[in-house]
Amino acid sequence: MAFYTPSEVSCAKDVVFKVVDQLSVDGLPRTVARRKSDDRVKLEVEDILNLMDCIGERALMGQMLKFVAHDPSRLPPFNPPDLNMCLRVAALEERFSSLLSQARPI
Repeated sequence: MAFYTPSEVSCAKDVVFKVVDQLSVDGLPRTVARRKSDDRVKLEVEDILNLMDCIGERALMGQMLKFVAHDPSRLPPFNPPDLNMCLRVAALEERFSSLLSQARPI
């Protein structure tokens, strides 16, 4: 996460948790105030990812605002074949979900 400053990560975490709080859904993780430490950024990123996992598990992603990088030039470079693999995995997950929805109990 060297491409974001610690204050940017903290600000992003605050914004994401405020947006999720406005969804008024019970049982979602609440924001945790982190003390200044060497691994604070890592912990705050883990807090955001944990929250987003919960949002995904509850199928609430469609209710979320879309967040984007303000300055894409600060993002690390990506390898197009890696992106292609992500798209393939997403397509497989979609097919698997479709098959599961069509399956009948024995």
